[in-house]
Amino acid sequence: MRNSNIEITRFICIFLIIFSHQFSAQMPYDKILLREIMAPMISVPIYIFMLISGYFKSTSKNYNFMKILFTVFLCYILNWILAPGIMYLVNGHWEFTSFILGGRDWWYMWAFLVIQLFVPLLNLLLNKIKVHYLILVLIISYIILLTNNATKYGQNFTIDNIAIFIILYLVGGVLKLYCDFSKIKWRYIFLSLILVSYSLNLVFRATLKLFFWHSVNDLSLAIFAIMVFCFIISFKPTKNKVFDFLGTLTLFIYLFHYLFENLNNHFIGPLIGELNVNLRYLILSINTMIFTFIYALIIFKPVLIVSQKIANQKVFKNLFIEKQIFN
Repeated sequence: MRNSNIEITRFICIFLIIFSHQFSAQMPYDKILLREIMAPMISVPIYIFMLISGYFKSTSKNYNFMKILFTVFLCYILNWILAPGIMYLVNGHWEFTSFILGGRDWWYMWAFLVIQLFVPLLNLLLNKIKVHYLILVLIISYIILLTNNATKYGQNFTIDNIAIFIILYLVGGVLKLYCDFSKIKWRYIFLSLILVSYSLNLVFRATLKLFFWHSVNDLSLAIFAIMVFCFIISFKPTKNKVFDFLGTLTLFIYLFHYLFENLNNHFIGPLIGELNVNLRYLILSINTMIFTFIYALIIFKPVLIVSQKIANQKVFKNLFIEKQIFN
């Protein structure tokens, strides 16, 4: 059952990702005040997405991921139709080879699909290993990973990306299976921790030039993301059709926002070039979100219908079912 609190969180996270990519991919500046202020929040969405996966799938017996696989495949085809022309318009030359692995930021999607193969094993760990031992293993594994930062972003990924995602999936599963934050006190506890850590981050950035939440396997980032997620799940699950609908669009916005980001910067960027850099950053980010949102509205329904029909075919429908995986 969908939790609308989670769905609107996914939608907000994709908006924050657009803010992050607008700076990292398009803004030729060392610092932008608005970005510095937003830094903690625009750095956590990828963590939260995988925490959500572990939180929901840890109690599921349905290991079939054919629908999401075919959804991504259809988006891959759409990307090949759109991307070469758009990038030629922006850069003045064809870039066919650069789309072999999809769009600019598709590393997450490929890593996410790989994780789906591990879900039965991860759920087995969650249900068979005592939670205190599992938490100890997760902490030690993450600390070891911190000493070997070989994560990669763009179209492909490294084994470190997969390792981080596995840890996050298991953390999400632990929160689902063993933690009860329904009492209102937890809401205030997590909110207080978020505000304190957020404020400390801003102070450290401004005074000591210390940069927390700097890379995807930064320990402080992981802790902050878990606090944010715990705050979200401390609320009673709700049902809101608008929030659920916005959550459905998240995947499509993520996969295609880079195209509209490039168009935005090419055509709108020069028109607002004289504005304050913070205002330009805000305008370009919001415009990218709006245009990508409109495109997602156009394509999401036919893509989901076709992918569901393909996934329902007998040859695919019975793949990755529980009796075919476990003895």
